[in-house]
Amino acid sequence: MSTETHYDDIALGLDSRRLSMKGLTEGGEGSPDPGCTLLDRGRQRINSHRPCLHSLAGRVEPRSCTRDYRCETCELDELIEKAALVYPKKCRSIVVIDGYRHSEHCHYHRGHSWIHPEYSGNVRIGIDDFAARVVGYADAVELPLPGSRILPGVPAFSLKRDRHWVRVLSPVQGTVVSANEAVLENPELVRTDSFERGWLVLVKPDPESIPCTALVHGEKAKDWLAQESGFLNVLLSSGLGGRTSMGNPTRCQLISDWAWVTLVETFLHSKVIFDPPGPPDREWANANREQR
Repeated sequence: MSTETHYDDIALGLDSRRLSMKGLTEGGEGSPDPGCTLLDRGRQRINSHRPCLHSLAGRVEPRSCTRDYRCETCELDELIEKAALVYPKKCRSIVVIDGYRHSEHCHYHRGHSWIHPEYSGNVRIGIDDFAARVVGYADAVELPLPGSRILPGVPAFSLKRDRHWVRVLSPVQGTVVSANEAVLENPELVRTDSFERGWLVLVKPDPESIPCTALVHGEKAKDWLAQESGFLNVLLSSGLGGRTSMGNPTRCQLISDWAWVTLVETFLHSKVIFDPPGPPDREWANANREQR
């Protein structure tokens, strides 16, 4: 008599007992599809808990995979893969209005963000030279991850100066395709080259949205910028003073921190958020205490 044991037989017996305990054996109540294997049933159970591979890599916000990891059938995967092949069109026809650079090919939001048409119906978004100089030197930039949703008139981007976060309104509604890694590494590009290397994100606008209806373009945009510049001159000549420098080299006036916050909130139409001191400040204080 052969005493050879087949491990496949043991596994089959264990699987049968597990199924019989749940009433899932063949012919029992709740019996599965005969053509559905244990592996298929396992996939069905965890389908709603599968993290997207791009979210695991930190490229997009946390989300679940709905395509059984068949990335070639996923629209988001296609957008992310194509993002690396998209080279932004240059914002030609740059003119200077009252000391501020202005692109005649862009559409502008009242919060001084702009959009520029790109390939495949996408739009590139940034902030104009006026806003960049009102904000001044930026220490950091915060951008939404690819796959994020943005809404018009809602804060979508942030610039950090010292302990203040300046929130920038989105001019369109759509899905973020890619973010500009260059400005994350070098935030100064937003101020020095806001229309080309300092752009923020590439967005696929929703088909039903009509982003340009609430934006200004052409001669209207030039007149609007001239009005904003004139209003800024009035505010600066009203006795503001202090220790914060404006970013515009043509205006070397110093203003106080509270006045700077007032100007940013007035022209960007959003609130400035104060970032409370953290561990780096304590470390700096301890180092100074040791030196004394």
